[in-house]
Amino acid sequence: MKVPELREKLTKLKKEELIKLAVEFYKLVPKSKKEDNDLDKLIENPTQPKAVKQTNTSIDWEELEQEINEFISNAKEQYYVYPNKIVSKKERSTWRFKVKKWYKLLTNTKQKDVNPELQVKLAINLYELLCEGCDYMYFSSNDPFQSIQVEQRIFFKSLIVLIQEKIGKSESVDKGIELIVNNSLDRSTLKTYLAFELIATLQIPDLKERGIKKVEQLLEENKLHYENLAKELEDKKDKKGRVIRDYGLAEKRRKLEYNIETINNDLTLIGLLFYESLYRIKDGIAFYNAHYTEKDEIKLYILINEIFKDEYKNEIKSEIERAIQNGIEPRKALLNTLKIINDGEKLPRRMPW
Repeated sequence: MKVPELREKLTKLKKEELIKLAVEFYKLVPKSKKEDNDLDKLIENPTQPKAVKQTNTSIDWEELEQEINEFISNAKEQYYVYPNKIVSKKERSTWRFKVKKWYKLLTNTKQKDVNPELQVKLAINLYELLCEGCDYMYFSSNDPFQSIQVEQRIFFKSLIVLIQEKIGKSESVDKGIELIVNNSLDRSTLKTYLAFELIATLQIPDLKERGIKKVEQLLEENKLHYENLAKELEDKKDKKGRVIRDYGLAEKRRKLEYNIETINNDLTLIGLLFYESLYRIKDGIAFYNAHYTEKDEIKLYILINEIFKDEYKNEIKSEIERAIQNGIEPRKALLNTLKIINDGEKLPRRMPW
């Protein structure tokens, strides 16, 4: 129905019918559209001329930085979850529209009126807040990325492209790996998904080599960090040299070992993907075997699952057979994979069970 037809039909309706129809129309309009078009103001004053959207409006980046920093601070204080005097009830329910608007603004690589470092910094700060929000109750939703209707891997890729455009591709490699390793994930994302997004933006082999060096650097830093913290958590002894039993220290050591091992394994898988992108799968497998920490059979399964492609049949066969020779008992899925390869068949898209 066209607007003139609508007007004609509305003129024939009674007042009660118009009110009912207006209410139903209002219910159908999404919250974001109501805010974008100032629908409430239009209802309060229908005769007021419609505001014309200004184009090329300059942005006060100093004010925006202050606004985003305040938002991040309030979120970490959980002011968007529980009633308080700092963040109003309305703001607590509409934060996602504000964040999505900032996301579009900050990841726009064509922004001209801003210091590039500031734009990148604010975009990263916002991304890291949403990552934290996947682990901590900063918002009523336990998946902030879903709330703003932007997948984590999409936000991450936008960040990488922004860094490449504003600062440089070399910096995007280093920062990209750090962002993957140091931040939490939503329910539908894996660290390797983000690594794929990063590697897909790198066309020059030198940049991929840089990725391997960055991974090796972080592995070494991770090792030194563990050694330093482990010294602080060593058993305390009394004056006679006897060990004082401290269950708290033992628990802290277990948590430290788990956290360090998790970071170590994340970095190892990222390194494997960089080697694969350079068509150096054998070097990648050697790197994986040298650095990944897990029980032997699980470690084998994770490796085969990561490189499960028909083009790597020889490498897969070699790794499974070597494991068997070393006394490891592979699970059924791995044995079925070995049988398919020995029978000369093509590997399926996914590992068989």
